[in-house]
Amino acid sequence: MENYQHAVFFEAKSLSDEELRQIQLYFKIRRRSGGGDCEIYKVGNSTYKISFMNKNAQERVLERKDHVIKVEGQEDIHVSLSLENVTESSEQPTASANQKCPKSVEKVLKLNHYLLRFFSECKSPYSDLEKRLSKVSSTFEINADCEELVVTRDPAAADVFPLKKWEFAVDEVFETLKSRYIIHFEVERDKSVSLEENSFLQSDNLKIFFEELTCLAVVVGERTEVEKRLKFLSGLKEKLQIQQECCMSEKQYGLIKERFEQYIKTKLPALKIEQERAGVLLLKGPEKEVHAGEEELLKLALGIREKRIPCHRAVMTFMESSGSIQHFQNRFQQSLCSPVMLETSGSDLLLLSLSDGALEEAAAAVQRDVCLENVRLENTQKSSAFTKLKEDLNEAVDQANRGSVKVELKYQDESTTNPKVQLVGYPTEVNKLKKIVLEYKRNHQNHHTSLPLPRPEMAEHFSDILAMAGVKKSSVEIKPTFLPFPCVHLTGPCCEVESLKDSLKSFLQSLATKRCEVKGPGVQQFFQSEDTRTLQLVKNSYRVVILPIDDVPRYIRSTSLLPVASVSSPDSMESDKEINIKVVVGSLEQQQADVFVAPMIKTKMTSTLIGSSLLNKAGQQLQNNFKRAKGNHTLKPGEVLQVDGTQALGCSKNFFIGFFIVHWKFPHLANTSKVSYIMSLTVNTALFHSLTSDLDEIIMPVDGIELHLVFGDITNETTDAIVNTTDFKDFQTAGVCKDILTKAGPQIQAQLTGAQVARGQIFTTPPGGFPCKTIMHICGLRDPDVIKTLAKEIVVQSEQGCCRSVAIPAICAGQGGLDPCVVAKSILEGVKDGVQGANLQHLKSIRIVLLKINVFLAFKAMAKQIFGALAPLAPTSVITRGRSGSTRSRSHSLTSPVTSDFSSLMKSLPDTESRAAFLVIGYINNVSNACREIQQAYKSQCCTHTIFRDEIRCLTEDEKKQLYSKVSSLHLQIEQISSDRWVVKGLKDGVNEVVRLIQDALRRQVRDKEQSILFSQVTWCILGSRGVWQKVPKDVNYLLEKGDVKDGIVDAQGVKWTVNLGKMEANACHSGEVTALKRLENLSDFSLPIYWNNMSQGDSLQVNELDQSSTEYQTVKADFKKTVPKTVLKIQRIQNMNLRRLYEGRKKELEDKNGSVGAAEKMLYHGTSEESCSSIIKSNFNRSFSGQNATNYGHGTYFAVNASYSAQNKYAVAAADGTQLMFVARVLTGYHTRGKADMKTPPVREEPDRYDSVVDSLQNPSMFVIFHDCQAYPDYLITFK
Repeated sequence: MENYQHAVFFEAKSLSDEELRQIQLYFKIRRRSGGGDCEIYKVGNSTYKISFMNKNAQERVLERKDHVIKVEGQEDIHVSLSLENVTESSEQPTASANQKCPKSVEKVLKLNHYLLRFFSECKSPYSDLEKRLSKVSSTFEINADCEELVVTRDPAAADVFPLKKWEFAVDEVFETLKSRYIIHFEVERDKSVSLEENSFLQSDNLKIFFEELTCLAVVVGERTEVEKRLKFLSGLKEKLQIQQECCMSEKQYGLIKERFEQYIKTKLPALKIEQERAGVLLLKGPEKEVHAGEEELLKLALGIREKRIPCHRAVMTFMESSGSIQHFQNRFQQSLCSPVMLETSGSDLLLLSLSDGALEEAAAAVQRDVCLENVRLENTQKSSAFTKLKEDLNEAVDQANRGSVKVELKYQDESTTNPKVQLVGYPTEVNKLKKIVLEYKRNHQNHHTSLPLPRPEMAEHFSDILAMAGVKKSSVEIKPTFLPFPCVHLTGPCCEVESLKDSLKSFLQSLATKRCEVKGPGVQQFFQSEDTRTLQLVKNSYRVVILPIDDVPRYIRSTSLLPVASVSSPDSMESDKEINIKVVVGSLEQQQADVFVAPMIKTKMTSTLIGSSLLNKAGQQLQNNFKRAKGNHTLKPGEVLQVDGTQALGCSKNFFIGFFIVHWKFPHLANTSKVSYIMSLTVNTALFHSLTSDLDEIIMPVDGIELHLVFGDITNETTDAIVNTTDFKDFQTAGVCKDILTKAGPQIQAQLTGAQVARGQIFTTPPGGFPCKTIMHICGLRDPDVIKTLAKEIVVQSEQGCCRSVAIPAICAGQGGLDPCVVAKSILEGVKDGVQGANLQHLKSIRIVLLKINVFLAFKAMAKQIFGALAPLAPTSVITRGRSGSTRSRSHSLTSPVTSDFSSLMKSLPDTESRAAFLVIGYINNVSNACREIQQAYKSQCCTHTIFRDEIRCLTEDEKKQLYSKVSSLHLQIEQISSDRWVVKGLKDGVNEVVRLIQDALRRQVRDKEQSILFSQVTWCILGSRGVWQKVPKDVNYLLEKGDVKDGIVDAQGVKWTVNLGKMEANACHSGEVTALKRLENLSDFSLPIYWNNMSQGDSLQVNELDQSSTEYQTVKADFKKTVPKTVLKIQRIQNMNLRRLYEGRKKELEDKNGSVGAAEKMLYHGTSEESCSSIIKSNFNRSFSGQNATNYGHGTYFAVNASYSAQNKYAVAAADGTQLMFVARVLTGYHTRGKADMKTPPVREEPDRYDSVVDSLQNPSMFVIFHDCQAYPDYLITFK
């Protein structure tokens, strides 16, 4: 401004910005006003100042005091200049102001400089002017520099045109010219450029002048021509303009609008701004100006600061509906240094400003001046007080919202018994309504108090205490708890709660308590037995309360613990040193416990998923309890924040433990649990000796075998037998069947396709690719009875197949859709039926493998019902995979070690010395008497029994294991009191079972001895399916001899028969097959071969002709006919008791001498004559007759391998009728070598032993020679022809 020091002044009423711009532009143009570069601004109410940079410009504009500025489409602006800032009264000069007429009669007209140039430079307008003035006898002279037109009257026309008439006529001419010709000043730069670039727009009737300094274009010409050119120019300009959308909210633009529009006004006058739609500005104008405007807009937008305030949805709704946003904006406009705009953005309130300070102040004000309160009510249904509360609140809301909305009220969960009142608005109004609600809660809702209990056990059995105290039923809720200390919570109307508290307190103070502890084997089972009423009788007799005290108190056991932290209560009562921690599958908030423990980070409850889950279930009450407990404190890692529980969670306390975030740096833990590793470093592992899980494997001893419940995949099992459950149709649906067949291979599936399997039957296949011995395929038909039958049959077939282990899935619990509890009951009962009393010799392990957690837990619960309480948790080494060896497994088990040393076996028993502790509550005399009665009740049901060494010796290994199992399962105690005696102690029923076991063993020993003696004296045989006689088992032999066959017999192959001793026949139970029985009486030193007929004591020789239909006959004949085509007439069996006794003696001698080679008994042939036959039958073969036929291989008895050799006539000499004889002999060949003609005994093999026989060829012998008469026995005599 200091460069513009040459000022002039003018007065005018209030001028618009556009009018000031036109005036400034006029005085900048020297040719129009005589001025130059200048500034214009207002200096008074109606006074304006124009300051020029150049003094000459000031002087030139003052030469013409009055200036007329023409504005297109508006009235002319008249400006009277003065050098002083004073008000001058002057009339505006008009363009027609008369000059003092000179004597030469001239009239000087002041015309626009550009109009004068137009007349001078354009012929047509000039001629028009000249023509018009000539009509009034005048000539003219143009002086453009002085902006004057001098009109001179022709002196000769003075008479025609007197002075006044002439002047009037001249004025008319110029008025006509002024209406015909117009001047347009184009000040817009882009239009000026367009006029300059398009020279074709000029013509004889239109001239365009350009001012280079100001980029002004002046268009002069006939009115129609000028308007036509300007219209064309406007259309051309519109074609050259562009438009650009800029995304910006109304609130954002409001902050920068003033700055942006000022910039547009001064720098980009051609740019137009429009609000296209919400959040979008539209910039229109020349391309350069549009891009420049967009760049400036974005630049200004970068200066906008924003701050988000997360708000509850209720707060956002209130802000939008109550007009609070506009309220705060108006308030900030007046009170803050910079405007602040507010708008909603999702769940956030967005604050916008150009000042960080203003933004922070505004955010603090909003958060301070809008609040939300939720108050939970209880038991409001059908409550007249709640109805009155709603009326009072509605009245208070109406009063608070007079004039404007200041508070809103909503009811949530109104259909429940515990609705919630939500208040949102300004603090003053919200607090007024909150006071009304809290006053209602104090007057009409439940009162809560606690009464400490002397012992934690009282909390667990508080109902018994109440019954003893005679407390009547009332509206007070009584809830005992253990933690953080034993107490009882009383909730209800205030007067009733306080009255009950006083009476209970007085009653508890009058009571005496005493701990009664009973020790001994089975004591816990005695007092837990359902059929005993001992404790109830003592209670009724002495009017006391008897509370059992667990080894692990429930108030510790039921605390839900996280695996990474443990918390001890400072008020905890007496407890054992060990703490049992149970790992439960599930979410923390779903557990039943008195205390929940959860981690948190930076004292924020919802910093972990566990904390968030607790809050979701408990609701706002837990959040309020947390805030009260926390206060202004920040927990350090490891510190515990105790927060009161809520009814929704069902706990009395929540312990929140401060944690810190650990950045793991353990590269060597890639395949292990990092949490487990850290715990192993920081936690004393002795604390977790009793750590158990709901999914631990369960092992139960059942009659000498182990029954396993396994949570896992059956395809990972390697037992001897695998059970596959299928419908024999669908092998593709995902499940156990598909998994097993995938592993077994397509050849197994092919065997199943189309298989016809009867109801309750098992279809067995090889294992294929499955690592087992056999696969049993079954269909449960979704029938519990069928499943039970199948489970029993699986046990039976596993035993018959000599399988040591079998794996069974949950039949029909998956794809079958049966209830897991039903399936568990059927399978476990079926297994139990199959195992009990079966005396299994092979099957030792049954594994029920369950893939789903709910199914496993159902089986576990059902196993407890069927087999009793599971054994204590103990890590043991057990066989878990059939043939795959042993693996370490944590399981519920009692393992029966296999040992023949009874003392060692009994020492391996767990300590069964147990105790049952009770807390007896009552009046002091009654308490003492009740304790004595409890002790006596247990002692009266106990007994002892002494076991002697001789009794132990009669036990088999299986019976020892059964004894071990019974002592364990019946909770008995066994002690060795001397080297040959043991004492069993415990409950009478258990001791009696052990006595019965030993007595049964003694009876079995006597029976076994009798059976063995009888078996050596008498042999019963049954004719097998192939016609071969078989001995029956020893116990069956005993039954047959005693005639005790009413229940039938079972042969050595497991086939059951009914017996008719009169006919000596047996009938197969399943097939109906009939077969023969026979009885052989043995000598004291000789047992008859089973294929012989019975012989009496005085009968030492029998020759029995064989029945040609018998298998025995057919077998001997078939072997003979292999090499001899002759006809067999008869075959006789030789039963020479004396010869056979000598033969069996020699056989035993060779077996003992030759080791693995043994006696090498062979069936060989020896041809003979009719004369020699009877001698051989009576006296055996005699080597002294050697040489009658040949002695090529020594002087012994010769036997042929093939009957054809012995059938030659020289050996089997034909009788007169042509018949021949040949013996089939049993020959003991033992070690043999090639014979020589001069041999009378076999050569020495190894000193002092000799070979047992000689042959004709070592490679393929056809002849055996023996040198010992007892080394052969004539078994059969064949007569042939």
